[in-house]
Amino acid sequence: SVNGQVTFSPSTLGAGSYDLEMTYETATDPFCENTVTETIVVNALPVLDVVLESSPTTSADGLDICYDDAAITLRGFADGSTQTTGSFATFSGLTDNGDGTATFDPELAALGAGETRTGETSTFNVTYTYTDATDGCVNSVTVTINVQPQPDLDIVNNDTGITMEDEQICFDAADIEITGQRVTSSGSSNIIADNITISTGGLTFDAVTGIATIDPEAAATAAGGTIEGDATRHTITLTYTDGFGCANSVAYNITIEPKPEVSIRNTEIGRAHV
Repeated sequence: SVNGQVTFSPSTLGAGSYDLEMTYETATDPFCENTVTETIVVNALPVLDVVLESSPTTSADGLDICYDDAAITLRGFADGSTQTTGSFATFSGLTDNGDGTATFDPELAALGAGETRTGETSTFNVTYTYTDATDGCVNSVTVTINVQPQPDLDIVNNDTGITMEDEQICFDAADIEITGQRVTSSGSSNIIADNITISTGGLTFDAVTGIATIDPEAAATAAGGTIEGDATRHTITLTYTDGFGCANSVAYNITIEPKPEVSIRNTEIGRAHV
């Protein structure tokens, strides 16, 4: 010791009971000596987590939640039990309720991070701080929550890859296969849609391949069109759910054009006289 002082570091020693012994001897003759022993107890910090209020045994760490999901309630968890005290560090989309819980709104959080409904994944650190009421020990824990965007979708011609938005198709054209694509910042890729429908008729969907087939004549006929009648308009709708359970849909209008009415006029041609 220096000047009768020692440094005791509980974080270095860890939780437990420690006997601290101090011996003192007088500086002058007859140099009397005495020893005293004190016991110091280092209490363990509370072991923390953040759990879902709807499922208290489920940690929120690594949770994937969809952009359009309803707000969820988080609760502090200490030493194996849910808590009614403690606080959460707030940010846009996360509100501390003052009772050991917090409300996390995925849409507000994503918007606060500069993301959009069909943008990129946004990741948030949620920090909970708790004080043990018995020994006053304080600890914090941080968990990560990911807000997954709704998929940005397109409907394309399966052969050409061209979008079907505002597509014009001839009444007597061959059947057209269409499929869905997911559009991301790194490009587009084919998906297996949950369903593809048409507002009239003339479309069949293969749930295994995710490919739909449009019969232009059948679709136009279902809408009251004829081969040389008026054009018919149809709405094609695709729905899709990704691996995170995030869903979206896209709808495009297409037009089926009739064959043009063509006729040859009866024209008399006079003979020239010489």
